[in-house]
Amino acid sequence: MVDIFTRSMLGPWGQRLLDFYLANSLWINGLILLYFAILFLSRWNYRRAQAAILAGLQARYGPTSGKKSAGEISGRLAQDGVPWEAGLRATAWPLIAGPRGIVPRPKTARALQQLFPLDALAAHYAEQTAAPTPREKQSK
Repeated sequence: MVDIFTRSMLGPWGQRLLDFYLANSLWINGLILLYFAILFLSRWNYRRAQAAILAGLQARYGPTSGKKSAGEISGRLAQDGVPWEAGLRATAWPLIAGPRGIVPRPKTARALQQLFPLDALAAHYAEQTAAPTPREKQSK
């Protein structure tokens, strides 16, 4: 009954598409699951690369950064360069996708430069250094 009602609503092309899906649903669902697994790992790789780049910046500027603004940090990054190699070595997964990206791309220095603009990276680093450390929170 439900099948007849559904097929009457689909029309001739919809019925053919439904028949194709029913015949190949395992493969279609497997491909969709594989795509989302790749996308999940690529977004996880984004977070790991970002953390590695920020850790590289912390190692480079940690003692001297203090409470600088994002503009000052962005100027220093433009002058000294960003440790893109740290982001490339963060994980072995070869693909990366931004938080809202739907198409993973190969993890290269150019891809990292496009995903992490200097201004956004400097703002994130300034926000990270301005946040109180766990020891500072416990002492209050």
